[in-house]
Amino acid sequence: VDATFSIAPDAIGSIGNAASLDATTPLYNTGDDASTTSTTLGASADLALAKTASTNTIKVGEEFDYTLEVVNNGPSTATNVVITDNLPPGVEAVSTTGCLEDPAGVPACTIGSLAPGASSTVDIRVEAVGTPGLTTNTASVTSDTSDPTTSNNQSAVEVFKAIGVPTLSN
Repeated sequence: VDATFSIAPDAIGSIGNAASLDATTPLYNTGDDASTTSTTLGASADLALAKTASTNTIKVGEEFDYTLEVVNNGPSTATNVVITDNLPPGVEAVSTTGCLEDPAGVPACTIGSLAPGASSTVDIRVEAVGTPGLTTNTASVTSDTSDPTTSNNQSAVEVFKAIGVPTLSN
């Protein structure tokens, strides 16, 4: 006999199940007519991070934005959600919005708790500095709640830094 049960998505602790056998005919060995089992439940939240840039080409000395969106695909509430964005060489933080520690939410940006199905967006304003070239920025998200799918906890975006060409006039 197979039995399927629905359990609340945020259930934690231990669930026990007992089954016993009874028959109308006499049983010779009654020592194996019952069984019990228990399962430990824990919270689980699949966090997914997507990172974009407001441009894919920028001149050195100009500012642009990185936008990070974290979504909790559930089934449980994610607690102590933190986005980490160690900015690469070539970009410097100007400000952040969406972090509990604004405006200094780089490299660690605390979101707090995120309910199943909910999302949160963080914007990081940066300035392109240094030498021209391709800059890759990777961010990640973590939580105190167990995450069964960690392959979607990182996201990267590339921005090309160019040198501005002066405009000539008569």
